[in-house]
Amino acid sequence: MLNGSHEILTDIFIRCFPHVVNLAVQAILLELDANPCIPVLAASTDPADQPALQAYARALKNDPIGECRKIVSACRSSGQRRRRLQAVISEGNENGYWRGKLPDGKTALPMVQLLRDCPTRWSSTFKMVDRVLTLNPVHIRTNITKPGIILLTLSYRQSNHFYLRRRMLTSPISP
Repeated sequence: MLNGSHEILTDIFIRCFPHVVNLAVQAILLELDANPCIPVLAASTDPADQPALQAYARALKNDPIGECRKIVSACRSSGQRRRRLQAVISEGNENGYWRGKLPDGKTALPMVQLLRDCPTRWSSTFKMVDRVLTLNPVHIRTNITKPGIILLTLSYRQSNHFYLRRRMLTSPISP
């Protein structure tokens, strides 16, 4: 249809970029959950990259995102646990407990709660994992438990995997 000098396109849909990114991230997370090894190992044909990729694939087999969800669910399922988390953070900050135990030389933890991810929020999984990593020293100290879940802390391999990914995603891109 022509309306004066402007053409109106009725059959073209322009998608919102964050929604497209969210759909892509959700598809990748589903694929990695169903089959963590093949996409990772196929990322490079260079033999020098294979040991690192194999270690990364082993970390993904342990479902680190699922473990983060369990930690968040166990902590947020009770007001008592949320208050205890805040108390441990506050005590640790006041007593200097976190000094030397935090990445990047920080001496105190922020007074924040764990975040749940939501499939319709395009960055919620990243924010959930980032918050679990930020508060991981608290979980190691308190060993928050729930029936059916023995110990809700990330393994060294899982937390190392996440720290490396977070550093890659948050560091400035060099030309």
